[in-house]
Amino acid sequence: MLLAQVFGYYLVITGVAVFLNRERFAEFANRLKKRPAMLFFTGALLTLAGLFLVLLHNIWVADWTGLVTIFAWGTLLKGMALMIAPDAVVKGAQAWKNPKLISAAGVIALIIGVYMLYMSYGL
Repeated sequence: MLLAQVFGYYLVITGVAVFLNRERFAEFANRLKKRPAMLFFTGALLTLAGLFLVLLHNIWVADWTGLVTIFAWGTLLKGMALMIAPDAVVKGAQAWKNPKLISAAGVIALIIGVYMLYMSYGL
């Protein structure tokens, strides 16, 4: 399943990037509020990608392929939030200043990404 592989690789890469750049995440959170145009543009791209993903794969099942649907909807909702309520997103991003939260997110992304790749390749 192609979308599971795409999300799987994305999550593995993101998990590794988080570990390699933990110190920068607090800086990223601080910079968000200074760039409202970038927030809107990112939100527009995520909304477009999320709509595409949801329309392509909106299959609610109680197995590993349901993760694709959850990530598709998450992409859409994140994009909409960035466009509609950017101040709330910036406020929520302040949590990323916590190094323990950053490390936990990296581990979770890595585990889910490896799981999705493992299942999508039928191993």
